[in-house]
Amino acid sequence: MYDTHLSKIANLEKQISILDVIANDYKVSFEAKSSQYESLQMQYELRVKEYDELESSYWTLNAKKTTWKTLTIVGIPVSFVGGVLLIVKLLN
Repeated sequence: MYDTHLSKIANLEKQISILDVIANDYKVSFEAKSSQYESLQMQYELRVKEYDELESSYWTLNAKKTTWKTLTIVGIPVSFVGGVLLIVKLLN
């Protein structure tokens, strides 16, 4: 009976050591996944920041382009009329 208990204790010690190895493997795996997640989160935040900057640049450039188009469309007739009025005034 004493030997039976010793063998049970030895068997339980083996199971505990196996479970300890498994737990350590899970811990290492979890730490690696956690580190990978943090890295991906930083990359995501960087991409979001880059996207926001690109979007801001797009709208700035689009506004400048629209402004130049508007000034050109309005400016050519205005300058033409101004030129004609100047010529008429100089001729009178």
